[in-house]
Amino acid sequence: MKVLIVEDNASSLKLLRLTLEHYGCTVIEAEDGQEGLEQANRHRPDVIISDALMPRMDGFQLIRAVKADPVLCTIPFIFYSSTYTGEKEHELALSLGAEAFINKPVEPAVLWEKTCAILQDCATRQRTPD
Repeated sequence: MKVLIVEDNASSLKLLRLTLEHYGCTVIEAEDGQEGLEQANRHRPDVIISDALMPRMDGFQLIRAVKADPVLCTIPFIFYSSTYTGEKEHELALSLGAEAFINKPVEPAVLWEKTCAILQDCATRQRTPD
């Protein structure tokens, strides 16, 4: 599985990368939403895991751009953040097309299980006709 991580905190990025690589993922990294959008276009990941608060382009601006792009719009998008973790932010994220908003920190195995469940749910929805 190819995962794009969009995270401006170096230690959080490293921990998330090591976790996903442990489970056999290929990880693509971006330090902010603008770079994340460029990497998504370049690599077409299977899932995007993004922080909410970042410089240049935050996670909410990133998801708007991803979901507005006909090529990228079907990529599952997961917020993984320790900021903007209130109910209104979760609702906003979901209304913009995010599959989930996971609050940091969470145990690596729990993050992996949630990510797999989200991807499985997305795959099932894509196979099921409206």
